[in-house]
Amino acid sequence: MELKDYFSMLRRWAWLLALGLVLGAMAGVLGSVFQTPIYESSTRILVLRAPQEKKPLRELPQRQREAFSFRVLEELDVATTARAMGCSEGSVKTHLFRAREALQKQLEDWR
Repeated sequence: MELKDYFSMLRRWAWLLALGLVLGAMAGVLGSVFQTPIYESSTRILVLRAPQEKKPLRELPQRQREAFSFRVLEELDVATTARAMGCSEGSVKTHLFRAREALQKQLEDWR
């Protein structure tokens, strides 16, 4: 094999490497363009105007309001919420369930 054959193979290898890099970059860009964003949510958020904004929360019983505030607004986990409220994790889940039910009913009545 002569030196020019080595250069020919090296040139071909470099060309294939460059082509692979370009195709890989294009695939990455196209993939990110058509991919659904991670942060997209199917949840609808109802924004209320003040001073009615906190009225539904004020109408909840104290324990339900605490559970909802800690879990939803403060984003604490169930165990931490239970320690903060001084009750069991099951009680936190029950209070949170009842709070969500009451708030849902209030929002349905508001419509």
